[in-house]
Amino acid sequence: MTQPPFPSQDPTCPWPTEAWPRGALPENLNQDAYQRAYDALTQPGPEDGDCYAVLVVHRGRLVAEHYGDGATAESTLASWSMAKSQLHAVAGLTAQEGLMDLDAPTGLPAWTEDSRAAITLRQLFAMRSGLEFREDYEDGAVSDVIEMLWGAGKDDVAAYAAAKPLLHAPGSTFSYSSGTTNLIARILADRLAGKLRSCPGSSKTSSPPWALPAPCRRWTARGSGRPRASASARRRTSRASASSTCGAGAGKVVPCLRKAG
Repeated sequence: MTQPPFPSQDPTCPWPTEAWPRGALPENLNQDAYQRAYDALTQPGPEDGDCYAVLVVHRGRLVAEHYGDGATAESTLASWSMAKSQLHAVAGLTAQEGLMDLDAPTGLPAWTEDSRAAITLRQLFAMRSGLEFREDYEDGAVSDVIEMLWGAGKDDVAAYAAAKPLLHAPGSTFSYSSGTTNLIARILADRLAGKLRSCPGSSKTSSPPWALPAPCRRWTARGSGRPRASASARRRTSRASASSTCGAGAGKVVPCLRKAG
């Protein structure tokens, strides 16, 4: 499948780093529809939980910003599954540097003696590993993702995902799985051991010039030191979260970040 190209970046608009350039809402915007959507995000009902932050970015410029429930632009907020995109970007650079062969088996020790040994990194990235994993967030449902993040697997999410059996032949079936993302994070952390740019308080140095401090500083479960990249990248500001997820030139609404009601 061929994807359409992203809109080009406005040459007059600098790419955001610590802050987005500011702009105005477009003149041809349906103001009533926009206000209804904005109010629904910034003024959630009791059944919706709490809204921490909403940012609206249009053509590379911040056109609306709202914080609630004690949050500010300096607050650290969880990325949830935006962490998957960040991890995949770093993994792509790792492959480009020759540190990762996407079509090679993963090499995970837990799989060496059975048919899971044939699973490749590319199949993990495509979520076509064939591994059993139930990505269900409904109360009372049988859910591997809830058990992995907050239950039996919370201290080692990759080990929890690696223990799952095969349901399908590798590469044959797509199944959205936060478990496979955590497996990739573990593999990436092992491949880059000793090659990352120094993290705060660490003596480790970087070999690849592109290496980021994020994997060792932001993709770990608090207190465990183990990669947890399916949902746990944390950004210092909401604006920084927006800069890591919105495509250049595209008008997007950064989702409201909520805690459970």
